[in-house]
Amino acid sequence: MINTDNFQPDKEYFAAANSHTGFISKFDKVFKRESYKRVFILKGGPGTGKSTILKGLCSLGRKNKLQAEAIYCSSDPHSLDGVILSNNDLRIAVLDGTSPHAEEAVCPGAIDELVDLGSGFNTRLLEEQREVILRASSLKKQAYKKAYDTLAEAAELFELILKEVKLFDIYSLADEIAEENLSDISDARGEQSESEIFYTAFGKNGLFTLPPRTDKRIINIGGDSLFSRLVLSKIKEKLKEKSIKSTSFSSPLDRRICDRVETGSCVYLCDRSSPETIDTSGISISDYPLLYKLFDCYLALLDKAKAYFKEASMYHFELEDIYKGAVDFGNNDEIFSSLCSRIEGYLL
Repeated sequence: MINTDNFQPDKEYFAAANSHTGFISKFDKVFKRESYKRVFILKGGPGTGKSTILKGLCSLGRKNKLQAEAIYCSSDPHSLDGVILSNNDLRIAVLDGTSPHAEEAVCPGAIDELVDLGSGFNTRLLEEQREVILRASSLKKQAYKKAYDTLAEAAELFELILKEVKLFDIYSLADEIAEENLSDISDARGEQSESEIFYTAFGKNGLFTLPPRTDKRIINIGGDSLFSRLVLSKIKEKLKEKSIKSTSFSSPLDRRICDRVETGSCVYLCDRSSPETIDTSGISISDYPLLYKLFDCYLALLDKAKAYFKEASMYHFELEDIYKGAVDFGNNDEIFSSLCSRIEGYLL
């Protein structure tokens, strides 16, 4: 039995996103081969235990005092896409190599190794469910297409919003608030960079943000979602103007919009759970009728896309139930034990 009770990663994020332009993956950046001693790529159908193995490996990392990074699935933030375990400069990656980020061996044998969770399939049972599997797979694919088509519609509205917002004083107000809150910042100077990872995902739950795991000062930007993100984008611009070293983390929907900006001492984000807040409560998008109408229509399209992702998830869970009944989980336990031994051999 794979133990996931001690699943407490040191770092957690998304390496892929559902966006206005479709599915985007940063696996090639996050899992750049020369950065790793070994990369294990898990293969197998839905429900075959990939995420459980990944969570178990995170628990193994904590037990052995290794640095553990958990990479979540953008469509289902309760599931994992990958795990990175490291001991100083030595790093091992284990990742889900199935669709939509169908990862293959880049350096077979030398770095990469495929791990087949389908080797213990009860193929007779799966053959009996052939038509059900084909139907659910087809409907899942159709639901994803509808979701991405709807996000593309939302993108057209979003372009109008970005153009219109600059015509109103709401833009200059965001600039003033950003300047006021950065007037006394004294962090280290340096260049601004843009991260390849995401802390927010859009899927069946709508926009989902992982809670920050940091000792830095966390500053939330209050107010409605459009204005708070406008202020955050202005903070990013101001930090660059002041030559303050910082890293920005893009929205999964559109890379021109920030979800988080981090300096050496502070993290600025739009997260209402943070106790320290930049007050923008006196400003509301409802005071700008055209913007309000455009943004309301945009949010309605996001809700529609979310419903399609939820529909796709329903068919995915249907497939998981079928495959769970055909998997020899005893075989998974052996695979997991072998992975644990080999990772310990590399890192300890």
